[in-house]
Amino acid sequence: MRAIMQLFEALSRNVAAWREENYKHDEFPAIAEILEWARQPDVPTFRLRAPQFRAFETYWYLRLRAAYDGKVINIMLVDVPEKKNDLVEGKYIVEAKKGATIAVRVTDMLGEEVLMVKDG
Repeated sequence: MRAIMQLFEALSRNVAAWREENYKHDEFPAIAEILEWARQPDVPTFRLRAPQFRAFETYWYLRLRAAYDGKVINIMLVDVPEKKNDLVEGKYIVEAKKGATIAVRVTDMLGEEVLMVKDG
């Protein structure tokens, strides 16, 4: 019996393959240089933890690669707490065209994340 791949597993696999291709993107080739610099910056005052880098890398994969029709995914709503101990509301109304795909990604303060996608 074949196991069903979870969304995060498929996304992780796709991002890893994109990384192996050195973040190739015909329309935005500079993304490879940006991601490589973020992974190994040449300044001592900037360093992303592994979960932060994975979130950054996955964001750009989704933004540039996941839209198979060639369109860039548009971020419609971002909720970031003002202070470290503040919480986000967690209840939102998002307007979308019929048949649109809605993706919600929640990243906590430690860089752990959950991605949910709903096809319209």
